[in-house]
This record gives sequence, C-alpha cells and structure tokens, in this order.
Amino acid sequence: MLQFLTEPYPSQRSFRQDLLVALACGLFVSWFLVTFQPGDTYTWQDPNKDLFLWGYGIVVFVMLMLLRALVPVLFPGLFREAHWTVGKHIIYVIFSFTLTILACFFYYSWFFEMAFKWRNLFGFTMVSSTIMVFPLSGLVLLDYIRRLRKYQSGAQQLSLSAKKEDASDLAIIPLQDEQGQIQLEVAAPSILYLQSAANYVEVFYLEDGQIKKELIRNTLKAMGAQLPAGLFQQVHRSYLVQLDKVVEVTGNAQGYKLHFAEAVEPVPVSRSRSKATLAALEA
Repeated sequence: MLQFLTEPYPSQRSFRQDLLVALACGLFVSWFLVTFQPGDTYTWQDPNKDLFLWGYGIVVFVMLMLLRALVPVLFPGLFREAHWTVGKHIIYVIFSFTLTILACFFYYSWFFEMAFKWRNLFGFTMVSSTIMVFPLSGLVLLDYIRRLRKYQSGAQQLSLSAKKEDASDLAIIPLQDEQGQIQLEVAAPSILYLQSAANYVEVFYLEDGQIKKELIRNTLKAMGAQLPAGLFQQVHRSYLVQLDKVVEVTGNAQGYKLHFAEAVEPVPVSRSRSKATLAALEA
C-alpha cells in the first residue's frame, strides 16, 4: 500500500478533464441525496426538498472548480509534477473534500437559517463524508489505473527505429545567448536535449564520452531556432530533445519518459505532445 502511494501521478489536468470530474461529483452527490435521502432527509417534508438537495451538487461543482482555479495560483510550487505522487494527490483530494463539506454546511445553514455551532458542523461532516469520499477516491483510483495502463501499453508497443547519421549534422553549431554572443560550440549529434530553466536554457551534450551541461541565458524557442531543422523535437514545454538519442521509452500514470544511453535523468513527454512524439520516434 505504501509503495502505491509513492507512485507518480499527474499534478494537473486539462480544464476539460477537471470540469468533467467536478460535474461527475456534483451529479453523483445530487443523485444520491435525491434517490436515497439519508439521515433525516427522508422524513423531512418540504415542497422544495428536491430543489434543495440538487443544490448540494451545485455547491460541490462550484467548489471543485474554484479550487482548481485558485490553489495552483496561490501555491504554484506545490504542483511540480516531477514530485507529485498518488499519496500527495489523495491528500489534496481530502483537502478539497474538507473545504467542499464546509461549503455544503454553510449552504445547509443558510437554507435553514441556522446559527453556526460546532456540534452541527461535526454531525454534518460525518454524514457528508459517507457520501463524498467514495466518488472522489474512486475517481482518483480509476484515473490512475487508466493512465498507467495507457502509457505502459504505449511504451511497450513502441518500436524505436535506428537512424542513420547525416553528414551535414556533424557541423559545429554555435549556440548564442539572447545578446547574440556565442556561449557554446558543439556538433549537433553530441546534444542530447535542451531544458528551459527560468530565463535560461541548459544544454546537455556529450564531450569525450562525458555528459556536459552549459547554461545559456535565452529562451527555449530561440535556442531551438539555432539547431538543425528536423533533428530536434519539442516534447514538453520545457524540453527540446534529439530523438535519435532516445534508446528507451517508459510510461507511468504521468505519461511517457524518454531515456538515453547516457546517465542522465529521463525526459518527460507532455501528455498533449505524446502522440506526435511517438510518431516521430517510430518514423
């Protein structure tokens, strides 16, 4: 179980995916309340009861979307995908779940015009937790399994083709900074990949069989324009890779990872660029 909690997991999804998750949770909560009417809801009689119960689903949907929009802005360093795991995501889900319950409690108090009492909050939380914990936890688990199978299967089916080195690629490339000053001169086949780092780009290349790194103040886009056309491909917003140097592709719930023969960290492939990257590797 502990090993499972340390498995990689995506820190952020697309707006469309988060919208569907929030909508699914809201609809489930409303459906459950209207259908089963737990606690004292069954005996409570009111002409607006169903409308009130559907309101809980709306509160859940709005809260999840607000958290999706605000938390990454307020805590930008929290969602670094390289260190995000299933365990951290479960903690975040519990955090979101707790705030959503509080919002539902205040909706409940507003509707019945009740004064705030800790006893009422505790009782409401206990009932609500039995309703909301299952869809939220279940969605995380199912999404993890789906992503893991997808990317592991895609990596296993990939067939890397050997590529012939073009003599024109052997020319020395002068890599310049944003001021136009040459910072590094290297042959294109020696470059493994480029990684953006704030206002700089780190170039990973081979020299006499050793891995070297050179930090150049420039943008990844500007650096890519200095490289031979067609030899490098952007696989992530922060990475520009020479795919000829990739010897293995693996997959986990976060997506694909590109591995090199040399002892460097594998390069992540963004989920939006997965299809194009796999096609280029097989070409």
